[in-house]
Amino acid sequence: MQYCQSLKLTQHMQLILANRNYSSWSMRAWLAVRKSGLTFTETLLDLSDYPQFKQDIQSYSPTGLVPCLILKGIPIHDSLAIVETIAEMQPNLWPSDPLIRAKARAVSAEMHSGFVNIRREMPMNIRANKTILLSNQCLKEIERIFTLWQQCLLQKSSDQPWLFGRFSIADAMYAPIVTRFLTYGISAQNSQRQVIDEYMRIVMNDVDVKYWCEQARLEVATMAIADDIGQQQVGE
Repeated sequence: MQYCQSLKLTQHMQLILANRNYSSWSMRAWLAVRKSGLTFTETLLDLSDYPQFKQDIQSYSPTGLVPCLILKGIPIHDSLAIVETIAEMQPNLWPSDPLIRAKARAVSAEMHSGFVNIRREMPMNIRANKTILLSNQCLKEIERIFTLWQQCLLQKSSDQPWLFGRFSIADAMYAPIVTRFLTYGISAQNSQRQVIDEYMRIVMNDVDVKYWCEQARLEVATMAIADDIGQQQVGE
């Protein structure tokens, strides 16, 4: 508790991010900090110039990765560590009920450590609208996410629209997945569709998600690892 009280005295935090169009982990950390209401500044680095990025990020992050939160001069690297640190200052980023909070942590950790095929085959690219052939392993991961979302949304007791009622870190962790599904035309089927479509609509209509995506579409940097995947759709 003493550590938490010390953090609350912080007047300034710096969040190191990469391109909004491509960096899903940057989006997760940024959403959590933004929703906390705490004051922070952003430093945006460009992944498309990788040699320069590697040089620049070393000034901030001991791992050479984004995101990184600079808090009282101390670098907090890794998105999960960042969001947990922010939640110590703003506990309402997790559900208040201990069991529901444990479930929210579990699904957030699953996103943090899993879904490697989605990450590899469906890189985040908010500006794009593509069709793509996915592996069976990737399709299984997509189905797992749809099932997870459906269970959370149908089991919650609150009328609020997020995975566990009010917005939580779990929603921040899965928001980039929503953008990926829209980029690659992924949708739920049959009985899941109404619940999943509504959740995705809620995410994309959130004011902070909309701001992130609007800024992503203004970026001009390109990355072949994301832009050269799949077939670009033309028109609607």
